[in-house]
Amino acid sequence: MKIDKNIIKELSNYLDEFNLTEIEITEKDTKIKVSKNNISISNQPAVTSTVLNNENITILSLWATWCVPCIKELDAINEVYEFWKEDIDFNLIAVSVDDSRSHRRAQALVNGKEWPYKILLDVNQDFKRALGTSFIPQTLIIKNGKILYQHTGYQPGDENYLFEKLTEYEN
Repeated sequence: MKIDKNIIKELSNYLDEFNLTEIEITEKDTKIKVSKNNISISNQPAVTSTVLNNENITILSLWATWCVPCIKELDAINEVYEFWKEDIDFNLIAVSVDDSRSHRRAQALVNGKEWPYKILLDVNQDFKRALGTSFIPQTLIIKNGKILYQHTGYQPGDENYLFEKLTEYEN
């Protein structure tokens, strides 16, 4: 998810103009909270409804900026992402579990990488806890509300196995 810096700047100016400390915007299931030099986005309800009730295959990847294997996995998937999309109809959602102290680094990293997938922030790690996972990278394949595949960690080449699993579960 790319966040337009102009919108953040406009909202920050609005805060100054009206002497406010915080603005909270809610659209559908996404909540955006902007305060001085800070923005947080909460999408857990959107992720849950999108992922768990979707007939399409969804890859869900939990990652963090400090997790080198996480970045390597998402970069490796990025290299083959367009080829995969030609063969299989799937969604990929990468959920950063960076905490409130490091979530800005996640936003900067995502903007720099320009990953084509949907990126969400789980600043309080509520979604991670709801999945019952402790370790990252954590990669899941979900379809029709069921976790069909789950893998922890990353080694070069794991993306090839992930693609095999995608093709297996496509039908």
